[in-house]
Amino acid sequence: MVDENIARLKKCIADLSIEELNFTCNDHTLSIAQTVVHLNGNVRQWLFHHLLSIPSKRERALEFEFVCSDKDNLLTVLTDLANDICIRENDIANLNGENKIVIQGMQNTVVSALVHIIEHFSYHTGQAALITKIIKQKDLGFYANHTNLEG
Repeated sequence: MVDENIARLKKCIADLSIEELNFTCNDHTLSIAQTVVHLNGNVRQWLFHHLLSIPSKRERALEFEFVCSDKDNLLTVLTDLANDICIRENDIANLNGENKIVIQGMQNTVVSALVHIIEHFSYHTGQAALITKIIKQKDLGFYANHTNLEG
């Protein structure tokens, strides 16, 4: 999430204007700005609060109403999230994967919760990348520095 997805979201933010960051296709889709706030809330609820027992209060409904007025705020959200994940890397590695936990009314093991967190983050990162590609009509260059994509 930190090295790949957060970096990709930051690239999308850098490429887009405030208006483009707040763009939604329709009433059933999130803007990229809303996606960033939503992912922050989801990781802080699932990982930090439920798995690592770090107090957190999420107001999920507000994530879907968010309107960005400053790109730097979105970048700070992502930077802070990346830093907080890195600080807790050892704690995450030491979780007992078989422990059972209920999050958002769903029964999980720690492993299934971690998979959910990663998949959910990747899913929304892909949506943000697609929206950016459509708006900017360009390749985002995520693999530009890789020389052997076939091997």
